[in-house]
Amino acid sequence: MRALWTGGQIQGAREYQEDFFGIAEGEQVLYLDKEVPIAAGLLPEHQSLLVVVDGMGGMGHGDLAASMIVEAFIESFLANYRCNNNIKQRFTVAISQANKAIAEHISQFPEREGMGATIVAVLWDSIESKIYWLSMGDSLLMRLSQSGQIEALNEKHTWLEQADALREKGYVITEEDLENHGSALCSAVDGSVIDLIDINADGLILSENDIVVLGSDGLETLVKAELTQLLNKARWGFSMENTLESKGDALADCVQQFFNDIDQKENPHQDNTTALVMGICK
Repeated sequence: MRALWTGGQIQGAREYQEDFFGIAEGEQVLYLDKEVPIAAGLLPEHQSLLVVVDGMGGMGHGDLAASMIVEAFIESFLANYRCNNNIKQRFTVAISQANKAIAEHISQFPEREGMGATIVAVLWDSIESKIYWLSMGDSLLMRLSQSGQIEALNEKHTWLEQADALREKGYVITEEDLENHGSALCSAVDGSVIDLIDINADGLILSENDIVVLGSDGLETLVKAELTQLLNKARWGFSMENTLESKGDALADCVQQFFNDIDQKENPHQDNTTALVMGICK
């Protein structure tokens, strides 16, 4: 199997863009519309690494945090391949290095405390036809199953979603807390101690015409039914096309339709939105 991907982002109603994404495959990293060469052998030809980071901390802080995290995460992940092929350890080291970069920056600029980002990263292996992933925060990782339904793959790190797990760790969380702050993040890459992290190192096998989406939470302006309809349409187009180029066009049309439908909602508080869509074919 092989994976084709496409991606894009919109600024929404924000005055600045705090979302960043990067893709490492072959001998290059695609980042900020630039192709950065990497040394041969840092990433096997049968693997691709896709990363979406959603910055927080306001203008001048969130975008800086996101860019630092993308770069540090990818750089560390690639650097550790030659000396460590254990996927869980590679993910763990990479996120630790990204978190360390933020911590060191805040120690140098204390007024920037609070900067950080959510992250979702996917490693695709074409030999195994599997994806592996890491996530922190509330960014999205979804698969359109063969039944035509959307399946959320990663954990959502909000106080409401993780209340039971956090109580087991000793946190005192009341129902009033959840009512008032349930949607707030309880885990992010912000330089503090990492308490919650979602890593799948066993892998999930993907089948032909499966569609996988990585996105920042701005994509949640579209409800599940809307996303399901768009992704089923994309999969139909993807499966019917005969060339890799036309299959890629079907994925690109899906991403653009995401953004068109979000714009039509005219949400005055629309967040930055990033979407990477990956399709599996032979």
